[in-house]
Amino acid sequence: MTTYPLQINLKIPDNDTFQKGIDNILIRGNVTDDCGGVEGATVQYYIPERDVFCAPIEEEIGANQGYYNCTISNTTQGNWPLGFYNITMNATKQYYNNSEN
Repeated sequence: MTTYPLQINLKIPDNDTFQKGIDNILIRGNVTDDCGGVEGATVQYYIPERDVFCAPIEEEIGANQGYYNCTISNTTQGNWPLGFYNITMNATKQYYNNSEN
């Protein structure tokens, strides 16, 4: 049996800017395999500079299957220092190899 890792792609934000303490920050990524969008994956978004995991994750279904969204509220990021932050996306699902980006 051959297994392939899930393919993950962070879509949003992509060099976007936000007003500190005013804007909510939407994080959106998709998870695919060789057949298309993957439903039912466990997805985590992590901002290492602030040691923050974004949860809960909302999974889109239907035509947008395989997309997973999370929002960092304006009150959560309101006390963060100004600057650039990295986001790590991790996806797991039974019978698949894990993926991280």
